[in-house]
Amino acid sequence: MKENLQTLKTQLEQAACPEQVFGRLEGYSATTLRRALGEVFRSLAKNCHPDLVPETEQALAAEVFRLLNSWRTQAERKLELETYGDQKPLFEPVEFLVGEELLTLTGISAAGLVSTVYEAHFTGAKPGQRVFAKVSREPADNDLLEREFRALTAIRLPHPDPVAEREFYSKQRAYLPEPLAHFTVVGPAGRLQAVSLLATPEGRCFTAQALREEKFITGVEPRQVWWIFRRLLMTLWMAHLRGFAHGAITPDHVLVYPEAHGLVLLDWTCASRLGQEALPLYDPAWTGFVPPELLARAPASTASDLFMAAKTALYLLGEHTETLDTSIRRFFEQCTLPNPNRRLSDAERAHESFGTLLGKRAFAEFIVP
Repeated sequence: MKENLQTLKTQLEQAACPEQVFGRLEGYSATTLRRALGEVFRSLAKNCHPDLVPETEQALAAEVFRLLNSWRTQAERKLELETYGDQKPLFEPVEFLVGEELLTLTGISAAGLVSTVYEAHFTGAKPGQRVFAKVSREPADNDLLEREFRALTAIRLPHPDPVAEREFYSKQRAYLPEPLAHFTVVGPAGRLQAVSLLATPEGRCFTAQALREEKFITGVEPRQVWWIFRRLLMTLWMAHLRGFAHGAITPDHVLVYPEAHGLVLLDWTCASRLGQEALPLYDPAWTGFVPPELLARAPASTASDLFMAAKTALYLLGEHTETLDTSIRRFFEQCTLPNPNRRLSDAERAHESFGTLLGKRAFAEFIVP
């Protein structure tokens, strides 16, 4: 019995959300869902109620039963909020005033290396925008969020040449998050935490990582990868013209809108002035996407970004890389050479050269299940 209690205790401690404790609840109304929750709770409680175990195990049982009750409270609250089933931790909406606008954090979207990303509603947002807030977890990382906000603001500045602004920058800006606000808040422990409020277009979207790992296990069809890759090159071209390298182009940072054939390059916390700054950090999970010179602490360059963009395209292709034409295979080899001085480094030329290799193309609907 004690071994079973200890196992249950470990499971409850390691659970990340109520759904991992109580599972899927069957029912079509709040009443039937609460009833289903009660049934699952009682079933689990039989294994850990202090009154049902030997006296020598009552202390352990009391702790397990306390954990179980805590999860039940969270499950009940999620039922009230109608969020049960989203497989996310319980999140109570939080409101801030940002100037004269109201910001409401409505849920946790993702957790990165240095920040937690919250889904948000912002009264100052434009129609058609999806807003999210990035909140640093440690004060030592506040400068990284500020770094991202400054870079996005600089890259998105209007171009003084009206022709260049109209024909290039106004179009390519859609591939970047729009910076809305940056400020600090006092966290639960009294520490200052940076907050960046960013916006992306509304619409059905997936990260490149989700497309490959959840939707197309063996790889995305090449003709779909090609437009994703070329839009990524266009985004880098704009950033490089403004003097910035992204520095962290990995599949989890490339947001793809399949129906609209759109793309947004996320997470500019590693953005740096070309040739001036080393990468401040990298995610060990994506070490294979980081070029050798950045691992060696050399300053970021245009060649560094092209290396990572090509690696992301190859990742999306998966098993389709085995059937690539020789010319396209050679192009990707030139993007990923170990020596940055020999590697392709001009995003504009890479975009045009790759388009020439592909030849005449027709729009292909990207159907994602």
